Amino acid sequence: HPELIVSSYNKNPVAINEPDGIVCVWNEHLADRPEFVFHSQSDVLTVRFSDFHPNYIIGGTYSGQILLWDTRAKSLPILKTHLSAGGHTHPVYALDMVGTQNAHNLISVSTDGTMCSWQLDMLAQPQETLALDYPAHQITEEVAVTALGFPDGETNSFLVGLHFHPLFGPMDFSDLYLTSSVDWTVKLWRKRTHAKVNTPNNSTVHALYSFETADDYVYDARWSPTHPAVFGTVEGSGKFDVWNLNMDTEVPVMSTVAGSGKALNKLSWNKDGRHAAIGSSDGHVYVYDIGETAMTATKYPAKQHWAKVVKNLGLTEGLVYLKGDVLKERHDTDVELSFRQESNFYYLTGFAEHDAHVLFDLKSQ
Repeated sequence: HPELIVSSYNKNPVAINEPDGIVCVWNEHLADRPEFVFHSQSDVLTVRFSDFHPNYIIGGTYSGQILLWDTRAKSLPILKTHLSAGGHTHPVYALDMVGTQNAHNLISVSTDGTMCSWQLDMLAQPQETLALDYPAHQITEEVAVTALGFPDGETNSFLVGLHFHPLFGPMDFSDLYLTSSVDWTVKLWRKRTHAKVNTPNNSTVHALYSFETADDYVYDARWSPTHPAVFGTVEGSGKFDVWNLNMDTEVPVMSTVAGSGKALNKLSWNKDGRHAAIGSSDGHVYVYDIGETAMTATKYPAKQHWAKVVKNLGLTEGLVYLKGDVLKERHDTDVELSFRQESNFYYLTGFAEHDAHVLFDLKSQ
């Protein structure tokens, strides 16, 4: 149901009869009222649709419980986890799903660094529990997790505090990830980076890029699900920015203040990348049509969007390229395109960047 949006809210202080947590499912074509309303005894800090069950909605709460609602049932959850030492007893801000339609798990992490793996039909006890810690920290070893990301196709390793680039298209950028911060910046990192480290134990790496146009805390940053160079950010000043790394790495290609300028704290794209839903601190949900900015189907081949990312970000390690002036070119669709421009053709190889050469010049008359 691509037209549906799910959002969570804390208790309205003037409505004494309302529950502490409320989850609403909205329809883009019906803005006056939600299609479904679900309740919780604790503030719902994060909520998502199940990737593998069209009727399931999953929420993480301030109390540490994981709740499961069904759109075919009433407003109360049909399943929930127990508040026990075997699961979470601290707030849960981060949820993710891994696996396939036939074998999948829900992953949750709480602010005390406890990670749990669950089966949705058996929330009484986690399948696996892992305590995340960082012994090098000067104050506490606990890792207070508020964001979680798995590279696409990965089920065993994950990073916290980020959003991985989705795995799609002719090149694999799933090792790129974004982080947003209270230092008013968004940073682009690479998991397999060979950047120089600045600590003796080689535990710290440097960001590939730092985007520093924000006017307040940056609460969320999300890659476009369809365009390899596009991502969006939302911040405390109420500003929503859309970046296209193939066009500019210094300033966003689109910037707007949503609604009354209240802090924006959540961002989510729909599957085709044209619409972005944004949540604000005053309880509003805004939906923006990004239009052609998020599309890769232009008069130039879609593959070139991926090639430009490689060129603009300097991700040429492991690639060798052919460079030439092309008049006519055939692609996978066998549709002939007529244009003249300098093109870069990248092929995955075992060569390092300094071993890459122009092998030959491609010209067509």
